[in-house]
Amino acid sequence: MTDFQPQGQNWSEKNPVIGTGEGEVPLANTPIADVTMRTMSSDIASIKETGGGEPKSYNPQGAGMNVPPVQSAVIPPQTDLGTMAPSPMPSGQPMQPPKKKVNWFAIIASLIGIVGVLALLYFFVYPRFFSPAVVPPPATPATTTQEQSALPPATSTLPATPDAGLATGTQAATDSQFQTVILHSSLFKTSADTSAEMTLPAVTLDAVKAAIQANTVDVPLLKEVVFKNSVGKVYALSAIAPLFAPNVFNATTTGYFEPDASFFTYIDKTGVWPGMVMKLAAGADIAKAKAAVAQLESTNDFLSFFLSDPGTAGRWRDGKVGTFIARYVSFSPSNIAFSYTWVNNTLVISTSYAGAQSATTKLGL
Repeated sequence: MTDFQPQGQNWSEKNPVIGTGEGEVPLANTPIADVTMRTMSSDIASIKETGGGEPKSYNPQGAGMNVPPVQSAVIPPQTDLGTMAPSPMPSGQPMQPPKKKVNWFAIIASLIGIVGVLALLYFFVYPRFFSPAVVPPPATPATTTQEQSALPPATSTLPATPDAGLATGTQAATDSQFQTVILHSSLFKTSADTSAEMTLPAVTLDAVKAAIQANTVDVPLLKEVVFKNSVGKVYALSAIAPLFAPNVFNATTTGYFEPDASFFTYIDKTGVWPGMVMKLAAGADIAKAKAAVAQLESTNDFLSFFLSDPGTAGRWRDGKVGTFIARYVSFSPSNIAFSYTWVNNTLVISTSYAGAQSATTKLGL
C-alpha cells in the first residue's frame, strides 16, 4: 500500500512544500531544526571541550559531613511461623497486662477465719488473763453478838488452831473469807469412778463431813468431791485442808501447793474413807513442803480425817503405796490405816490403804 499524497503538493522528508492554493505563490519551506539526543557521554564531552574536569561521583564523607556509613541490610534467616515470637505492639500502644480474676471465695473464707479468731481471743483468752479481779463485798452481819465479832476479817488468814472455832464446826464463816479457784481441773489423769459437787452451807469440818456422807457399797469406788460456796465457786485447798489438820495445813504449808486440789472419798462395804490430793506449786521447795507435811506424825490432827473413831493409833512406819514410799499409822482393833504418800511432786493423803492405792493409780504417774 502506497502513501497517499494529495495532488499539487510535493512531500519531502526534510523540506516539504506547502501549497497555497490555485494561482498563489507557494510559501517558503520552513526549515526543520536538527534535534540531537543528549546523553551522559555527550555531556562529558561537552564539559571537556569547555575546559572542565572529568566529573566524579558524590562522596558525603569527602565533603566533611559526619554521616555513618550505610550498613547493608541483614536478612534474618527464615523462621518457622510456629515458633516465631509475637510481634511487638504498635508504637504508642503499651501492652496491658491481663486482668487477674478475683477469688471471692478465698477472701470471704479469710474474713470469716479472722472474725472467728478475734471472737475466740475476746470471749475466752482476754477474760482469762486480763479480766479485773472481782473483790466480793464485805458481808453484813445480821447481829453484833460477841460470837460473830470474833470472826476474822476478810483479809486475815485462816486460824491455826481449832480453838478459833472453824475446825470444830461450831462457828460458820462467810464465803468471802476463803480463797476460791477460777476453774477447777481434776488432778486425776484417769477420771474417778464417780464425782459430785457439794455446796457447803458453812466452811466447817461438820459441814464437810455431812456433805461426804454416803451409803456403803459392795463394789468399792473412788468418788471425787468438789466443794463449792453459795455462788458456785470452787473452794481452794487453803479453805478445806485446814479444817482437817489446822496445825499442819496452815497458810505457810498450803502455800507450797497449788490452790486447786482434788478431794475424794473411797467407799466400800466397810464405810466412807476421805482423802485428798495436792500438787506442789511451781518453784516451791519440795524439801520444805515434805518437812511441813511430816508434822502430821507429831500431832493428832490427822484423826479429824476420819468420819468415825478409828480406834487406838500405833506408831508410824515406812511402807509403800504401789511403787512409792509412804508413811502410815495403823489402828487397833479396826486394822484401819492412815497414810500420806509423795508421788513425785504430788501428795496423796488417805484414811484407807485401798483408797490410797486407787487414788495413786488414777494419777497416772
